[in-house]
Amino acid sequence: TDRAGNVSEFITSFQTREVFQFIKIKAYPNPARDNIKIEFKLTRSAEVTLKIFTINGQLVYETTKNDIAQSDFLWKCKNNSGNKVASGVYIYLLEAQIYETKIHQHGKIAIIR
Repeated sequence: TDRAGNVSEFITSFQTREVFQFIKIKAYPNPARDNIKIEFKLTRSAEVTLKIFTINGQLVYETTKNDIAQSDFLWKCKNNSGNKVASGVYIYLLEAQIYETKIHQHGKIAIIR
């Protein structure tokens, strides 16, 4: 309020957007022989899918966990049919989804038999 009685107000507002992202991904041991663990941590709980592809892009393995923010996948170096995969380099893709929002992270794993 000033001397003449005028009143001034200062109002501010802001919106924040909750960040949805991977904050940790670790695949070990790498290279692996029989099992590989892929750990992840998200900023929010989501449905998380792990997909493993050959270097040529063929889907080898897929699994999903629901409503999770931090966990791991244990891949036993087998395809979806339960057969051991061959030695080589594989691409893993982690996909997390909340409603219509999807985020992805990928990396390489080597299998030595």
